[in-house]
Amino acid sequence: MPVIGPDVLAMHHLSLMSDKRFEDNEAFLRKLRGVTKGVTIFGLLGQAGIVASRIGDKSARELYISYLKSREHVILFPEYQGS
Repeated sequence: MPVIGPDVLAMHHLSLMSDKRFEDNEAFLRKLRGVTKGVTIFGLLGQAGIVASRIGDKSARELYISYLKSREHVILFPEYQGS
């Protein structure tokens, strides 16, 4: 399962078209459409924080909830060492 990093998410959700990697980033995400992808909880929370500061709290909450409900994304949590 591919794991999507926070830089890929930020470029996509904030439409950072001025970034020279934007087109490659979007092509990569289009290629993975329909494929189960992992997103770390830390990456997701970081992304929600960036969206909150740039767009607003409501958009950040909606983004966070959409990932939690998504059938295409698996939220990855670190393994607790005592378990």
